[in-house]
Amino acid sequence: MRNNSVHRSKGVSLFPNPNFTERPYPVTLDVLPIKSVMSVTSNPYAPPTTEPQPNPSTYRLRRGPALYIVGFGLLGGFGAIPFLARQNPIGFAVVLTGCIIGGIVYRFRSHNWPHDPTIFHRQLKYSAIAIVMPPAVMFMFAGPNGQGPAFMVIGLIVGVSVACGILISGSRRLNAPQEKAEP
Repeated sequence: MRNNSVHRSKGVSLFPNPNFTERPYPVTLDVLPIKSVMSVTSNPYAPPTTEPQPNPSTYRLRRGPALYIVGFGLLGGFGAIPFLARQNPIGFAVVLTGCIIGGIVYRFRSHNWPHDPTIFHRQLKYSAIAIVMPPAVMFMFAGPNGQGPAFMVIGLIVGVSVACGILISGSRRLNAPQEKAEP
């Protein structure tokens, strides 16, 4: 049982004020129940009662080319600013090639990683989403009148650039599922 009375300390005090002698909390031994933390048995050969927890540092997140494609696309956008400031059309090409270069950089970085046999269908799905989503979003915001169709074409070109980066990145992933050997 807990003792809710206030204890007086004697001897050396851990509190910074030497005149303060009361503890703001009761001192008891039943603060942490030992049974819930771990089970103790007297038999050293008994199997553990709890399953061992996997070490979270051994797991890695599934890493794909998205960060490379988007990152190099943004770098291409920043690199296009000097061209676009002088109204040079090369600036538009620099933005589009940034996504493709991101896929190529990922492909070179992942050349020693194992192949993921399940990646091809996901690449096609994400490429289709990358091609369809920007024009659809531009259509929702700009509409079919005025400059809406031009915005949709620009969205389509950017989507095709991202899809090319996805398809160029290859099928290697850092933690690809291991294929089981056939008996």
